[in-house]
Amino acid sequence: MLPQTVIDALSARLAALPDLRLPAQLRQGGASGERRRDYLTRLLQHDPGVFLERHGSELTADERRQFDCLRGDYEVQFYLRLLDEQEDAGKQAAVARNRRLAYMNRLEAEGAYFSEAEMRERQPGLYHHFIGQATAQPGEDKAAAAEAGPSFVRISEAEAQENAAAFLDTMRQRFLAGQDAGVDYAAIDADAELDEDWAAQQQQDAEDAYFADA
Repeated sequence: MLPQTVIDALSARLAALPDLRLPAQLRQGGASGERRRDYLTRLLQHDPGVFLERHGSELTADERRQFDCLRGDYEVQFYLRLLDEQEDAGKQAAVARNRRLAYMNRLEAEGAYFSEAEMRERQPGLYHHFIGQATAQPGEDKAAAAEAGPSFVRISEAEAQENAAAFLDTMRQRFLAGQDAGVDYAAIDADAELDEDWAAQQQQDAEDAYFADA
């Protein structure tokens, strides 16, 4: 059994969570903080495996380690292993995303991959949606605009810039999501050298934020 101090601490913290998963009889009519704590306390005392199944995702790594003394219980062991695997998967996903972001920053610095011409070639439909239907700018020949056809829309220069920025952001998000054909995402996700780029960017962002607040 878990030490009572651990049970009390976990029950008190989780009982305060607004979206705590509760049995139907407690959800009906609302449950007071005391009833929530009593429910969690009984569960921790008598069925820690069920507690982990229902509420394990709310625990911190340090809180999960408090259950190590119960690993002889098959159900407890099963859910602790499952929670550890989920945490590891989340960490791996975060590392992969950071590496893709670092690689994308390299591509943007080089200039070609995220140029308007190359993005248009990769995704002509998106280009048309954001930019292709509205290109008339101040000073443009009105006759040329008229020749563009009935689908042509005249917009301000500011709107054109907003559309271009939205197109670029969409293409960046597609890259990060692994949707660009021909990109070796497996190699990028496994490239530990990109971690240095990411760390440098984080440091630069922190310095920029510091001086901006100064």
